[in-house]
Amino acid sequence: MFSYFTTKKFAKLRGLAVVAVLTGALVAPVAAMAAGESGNAADVKREAAETLDAIKAYSAEQRDEAVQELEGALARLDTRIEAISARIDSKASDMKADARANAEKTLAELRQARSKLGEKYENLKESSGDAWDRVKSAFAESYENVSQSLQRAVEEF
Repeated sequence: MFSYFTTKKFAKLRGLAVVAVLTGALVAPVAAMAAGESGNAADVKREAAETLDAIKAYSAEQRDEAVQELEGALARLDTRIEAISARIDSKASDMKADARANAEKTLAELRQARSKLGEKYENLKESSGDAWDRVKSAFAESYENVSQSLQRAVEEF
């Protein structure tokens, strides 16, 4: 019985540690996004790696904590996407037609990938313990795809 409680306490502490690391590590990127910046590609890559590591650390028993943390990660992605969109819009008059078309295509693809990620997030929120690892893995793969697309967009625009 002692080991049961010790294990349960350890899992809870591990979850709290992950939340603490993510909270502390993401303050600077959030401040930059609040100022209307999308950050640089290195920021996006670092944040994605931290989020992916956090996703992998959550167990099925920590689903609610994971969902809450990932909700924040998705909001940060949305803020970055909107900052890129605003940057493209502000440069539209200076862009050649083909460059503008490429920018709009990149942004549309990024938003489509984000939409698919939203579907994976909904699946994650509703997953049962038995399906947790499979659903979590699908979300992580989708999150990584969006992050890579976002990195390319930040580098390009």
